[in-house]
Formats: sequence, structure tokens, C-alpha cells
Amino acid sequence: MRDGQFVLKISINNPPAYCTDVAGTRANDDNAQSMRCSDTPGQKFVIQGGVIKVEDTV
Repeated sequence: MRDGQFVLKISINNPPAYCTDVAGTRANDDNAQSMRCSDTPGQKFVIQGGVIKVEDTV
């Protein structure tokens, strides 16, 4: 995959959809969790140099 923004969304059968969310400081080793999709910065990721990062940390 090339560098770019993406959202990891999970939807089984019916809405609501859940997205991977990283809260807190967004430092290395912060926990990721599944939360309802809300288009927040902690739910937007990019691939940069082969590493997945939260978009607002780039």
C-alpha cells in the first residue's frame, strides 16, 4: 500500500460500524481499541515509510 490516509472500520451485519481508535498521547505503545466510528483524529491512520501511524502524529 502506498502512503495515504485510511480508517480501519469493522461492521458485522448491521450498523453501527466500529473503528480502530487510539486515544491518549498517541505515543509508541498506546493501546488501540474498537469504538463507534466518529471521524475523530484517533481513528485516522496513515502509512509512512512502511509504518502505520495515527494521522495527527505525522
